[in-house]
Amino acid sequence: DVGPDVGRAIWKAISKLPSSVPGGRLLSKDLAPVVSIPKAVELAVARELLRLAEEGCLWQPSARKAWGPAGAGEAIAGRPWSALLNRQAHKFNPSVNAVRLWVADLLDVPCEHVEAVRLIRYQDGDVSGPANADARPEADPSLWLSGQRTVAVLIHLDQPEQGFGGEVVFPHLESRSAAGALRISPEAGTAIVWPTVDFNGIPEKRVDRQTLPLSGAGAVKHVAITWVRSGPAPGQPGGMPV
Repeated sequence: DVGPDVGRAIWKAISKLPSSVPGGRLLSKDLAPVVSIPKAVELAVARELLRLAEEGCLWQPSARKAWGPAGAGEAIAGRPWSALLNRQAHKFNPSVNAVRLWVADLLDVPCEHVEAVRLIRYQDGDVSGPANADARPEADPSLWLSGQRTVAVLIHLDQPEQGFGGEVVFPHLESRSAAGALRISPEAGTAIVWPTVDFNGIPEKRVDRQTLPLSGAGAVKHVAITWVRSGPAPGQPGGMPV
């Protein structure tokens, strides 16, 4: 837990975004605020992030087969791949810094509290798996030095041109614009911001999320995601070493 003071400050910061940021929209009908913000990153920044992942051979399976049976450790088909931009050179890359600084300025937090940017690549048929929360579990050792994740920021770097699907879904939240659970379609450059702790600073269970399958031959989409910590993020001075 991060305490009520932090929880309330985070909720207040996110709740005011629709009125303080051009184009900002409150998407969730429920108490937990989920906000979209257009033009969070420029196309050139998105391309540079993807270039870093490709040229650095950083793409790794997000899910692997369990140890024991044949094929243990191999990538599980139908799951996305991810790339973490946390190398020393990335700390001085203008595009990587542009994303982290944008998040810090948006939420009025120290840049050192913003985690390294992670890219996720979805291709035809890929799905994220069951809905899950972004807050770290109690057993995570990074909590000792870096604190809990308090905010998640997901940015669509592109949108599938040869397919459909790939919506981000919050199954426990209602949409303000349509009946049923909150679904957010990919829109290039648009960021989605939501709290990972509740008003009292306790990990928020209602903001579990998942991504629906992307369909269409040749379809691909990329997102960047990062999180704000209550303390210095892993890899930052004073944070959990990586």
